[in-house]
Amino acid sequence: MSLGYLGLCKKFLEDDSMVIYTYGGENWNDEKSHSGDSHLQDGIFAIDKQKLTLSPTPYKTKRRTLYWPPVMEYVSSGAVSVDTECKNAFIIKDNGCITIDYIAYMLISHILIKYKETTIFAESEWFIQ
Repeated sequence: MSLGYLGLCKKFLEDDSMVIYTYGGENWNDEKSHSGDSHLQDGIFAIDKQKLTLSPTPYKTKRRTLYWPPVMEYVSSGAVSVDTECKNAFIIKDNGCITIDYIAYMLISHILIKYKETTIFAESEWFIQ
């Protein structure tokens, strides 16, 4: 069963200090969201490599323990920023003071999980939820 969310991002630029991604998404629960919107790539988020500290928090599932990056802490510290939200952005909040687009949040999480495993920032990432 799907919640009805799709996200897709592509690396736009990477240098010694920063990685910038374009992203798009679809929210199948919203009548304004259309099939193919994820390919618009109208959103932008950035990861500051110099401020990034990979101290993920454990997340237990039925089968194993996964490590989920503390994205909201990274937003708060400035290590991660969503510079432009995509067309189908919808917001999640943490303690009422930090907000981030859910689609960007999920994509950043997936990128950082893979980065922790490979030490390489992915060329692209996607999710369906």
